[in-house]
Amino acid sequence: ALSIGYSQDIYNTEHFLLSGGGEFMMGRKSEDKRAMFSIHSVYLSPTLIVDERVHLFTRLGYNIVNADTEISSFDSLSGGFNFGVGLSYKVTDNYVLSFQNILHQTSGEDNGVEYDFVYNRYGLVLSYGIDLIKGD
Repeated sequence: ALSIGYSQDIYNTEHFLLSGGGEFMMGRKSEDKRAMFSIHSVYLSPTLIVDERVHLFTRLGYNIVNADTEISSFDSLSGGFNFGVGLSYKVTDNYVLSFQNILHQTSGEDNGVEYDFVYNRYGLVLSYGIDLIKGD
């Protein structure tokens, strides 16, 4: 699935970075092709700075499930969490290439039946950074 996201540094030291962000996932068809769903999320990302170019990161956040379906089990899903790990490499001052594995999990109940939904995604991400605050 294609996602658009935003991340902002919150706290930064020589070997640690904490950032926060959010993602908006474009629609994705379910395996049985009867539902279109997307998972939007907000998260915190504690990161270990290995060197100037290489970062190892984790991610912990909250899911917002959006489904376009008549299948009531999808409509019952709400909330949940996401957890991820990844490695990023700074290609240039503005471009970063990352490999990540993000697990989204949520649950819901419909007519007395409990549903668990797990979506595990691997991603190769190309990010473009904009320095919004320019110093002299």
